[in-house]
Amino acid sequence: MQIRNWETNIVINSLTTSSISLTYYLLSKENPIHIRLLVPSDLNQFYFTFQEAFDDYSVDIRLDRKAFDRRMLDKLGIDWALSVGAFSGDKMIGFIAHTANKYQ
Repeated sequence: MQIRNWETNIVINSLTTSSISLTYYLLSKENPIHIRLLVPSDLNQFYFTFQEAFDDYSVDIRLDRKAFDRRMLDKLGIDWALSVGAFSGDKMIGFIAHTANKYQ
């Protein structure tokens, strides 16, 4: 299924109860941003995108890879089925990570 909304330039590539895939043409079709659900194999890109996003943050929240994995997976329990990433080509340029747990 492909649905186009010409006002926002969003193309819904596929939409099911378990997945969504969008293409957002920010300025032109030469540089589309693809938005899709994250999967566990995205963890490496998620780590580097997180580090880059908070690199100049006023509070130092940088984590080494092992600490990042423990925090995101073990403590927070990121739910890949509820989390999305924005990709420009093969590079993740943004994300929204969700968890459905009680924080302790």
